Amino acid sequence: MISIGNRAFENCYFATYKNYKIVSEIGLEEVTIPDSVTSIGDRAFLNCSKLTGITIPDGVMKIGESTLCNCRRLTSITIPNSVLIIDTDAFKDCTNLQQVYYIGSETDWNNELIGDGKYVLTDIGITYLRGISARRSENGNIVVKPINIAAGKSVILALYDGDKFVEMQQSNEYSETNREITFIPTKPYTCAKVMIWNSLSGMSPVCDFKIVK
Repeated sequence: MISIGNRAFENCYFATYKNYKIVSEIGLEEVTIPDSVTSIGDRAFLNCSKLTGITIPDGVMKIGESTLCNCRRLTSITIPNSVLIIDTDAFKDCTNLQQVYYIGSETDWNNELIGDGKYVLTDIGITYLRGISARRSENGNIVVKPINIAAGKSVILALYDGDKFVEMQQSNEYSETNREITFIPTKPYTCAKVMIWNSLSGMSPVCDFKIVK
């Protein structure tokens, strides 16, 4: 699954009224979007009025028009810096949205992310988080980008074939101007775990790890 189509979950909400008051509600409350998804279509979650929180996975590049419009119980949203476009009215009438977490820097938010729907979130206020962006390229290499993490930390790549550990690599060769590291696996693998530690000897994590399949 690489995309959530237009109107995929639109109007996943139903309320029963008595004397003009809501007496019961059913609808979509929780959403787990797979890491394989790279786009979320227009109106995908429009009027999902019971939805309270959603995390956009790393790799999604666009949040479509009116995607989460009128999700009145949505209180928080987490957005990775892979998102480049937030389209018109993506978060319109999300009246209880109180917290926006952006896995990226303020510079990334101001300079790399565009779209008419972005400004609703800016008015709420942004909390900038550190984290890991990681993807598997077509040739099997793992491209890692530390986010909001100072240079000099140890980036660790652990490779697995099923449940079997097969290889570990380490690097700290990134800087503020060139944040990407490309790991070249030497053995076959099915998934990878990326970690960032303060030092190789200390083994204390800087942020949550990232799984790449």
